[in-house]
Amino acid sequence: MGFSLIDKNLNEDSYDEYVDKIVNIFRLSNKESSILFDIDIKDYKAKIKLSIVSQHGEKEEFSDMVFKCDTIFYQKFLTSLVDKINQNSNIVVKDIVDFSDSNLVTFRLITENNDLFTINGLSTDDARSLLSIIEDDNDDSKLIITNSNGIGNTAIFLLLIGIIILGFFLYFVFIK
Repeated sequence: MGFSLIDKNLNEDSYDEYVDKIVNIFRLSNKESSILFDIDIKDYKAKIKLSIVSQHGEKEEFSDMVFKCDTIFYQKFLTSLVDKINQNSNIVVKDIVDFSDSNLVTFRLITENNDLFTINGLSTDDARSLLSIIEDDNDDSKLIITNSNGIGNTAIFLLLIGIIILGFFLYFVFIK
């Protein structure tokens, strides 16, 4: 692991400083390297992983301690972070993904420079609240919650069954 982004423990007094340091890293983004930013929330604790990966595979990692995840963390830190990332980056993908069978989801942003920003372990309501921060009033895109249960495969399968049934129906009506 590399070095820490902040020299002191993350608490309510240092949220703004920490957010500014993260946003400054995203400002350095370009097509030559990708920023991978991940917050993993588990058992009321959050762990941040941040890496910068070049096209050549060189990786610079930043590490920080696990810190307390409470209501103030959600309201002040996450809201401010998502808002500032949105203001300073060109977001091309924004969604909520359900990778597990639990009630928890992943909030995900991808920028034009192929940077990945994820927050794992959110409730659907918290994730939607964060997503609403970056959605414009003129934005016609719809919220898509994806899960790993194969909804797309199921829809295609049902469509194929419908086409087969329609084919049999047309065969018996017009040929017989």
